[in-house]
Amino acid sequence: MVELHPGEAVVKTGPVRWVGREGERPGTLTLTNRALIFEGPIPQRPPEGPMGAGSAAGRGGGGVQRPAGPPTLIPGTLRIPLWRCRGAAAIPGPSGSDLGIQLLQRSLLLRTNEADAWAPAIRQARASAPPPPPGVMGMKGAPGAADPPCEHCGKPNPAGSAFCGSCGAPLHT
Repeated sequence: MVELHPGEAVVKTGPVRWVGREGERPGTLTLTNRALIFEGPIPQRPPEGPMGAGSAAGRGGGGVQRPAGPPTLIPGTLRIPLWRCRGAAAIPGPSGSDLGIQLLQRSLLLRTNEADAWAPAIRQARASAPPPPPGVMGMKGAPGAADPPCEHCGKPNPAGSAFCGSCGAPLHT
């Protein structure tokens, strides 16, 4: 069961399959008046590995460590604030309509039998959702700016991080 923040109310919930690099991941999508919440397998940052031949150090470079291998999937929750959603649409898929969600710098594809109901519900909730926190929208790359937030959970991460320290999602910088 999803944990709601004070003043948050469930608008819609149902089963989905997140389509991504790791394949299809079954889970539950919950739309609230403030966020989209996916409960299911989420990518977890892999442990720092030894520097291999493909790393800068393996080629005589500066010794930058890179994560070893692809992310591991673990049960968890990704919370995406609605202010990060730019759009939602039912799009043709291999077995009916899929739900496409456009975020600030990436998009998500979710398989559901109710894409035609999810898309307008997300757009309507987004229209009345709270705005982004002050200073968040223009801070990426600004000198002296605070740590950029994760697109999935909204937690701040040190500049240059490859994965979110809170939810393990890949960061797009």
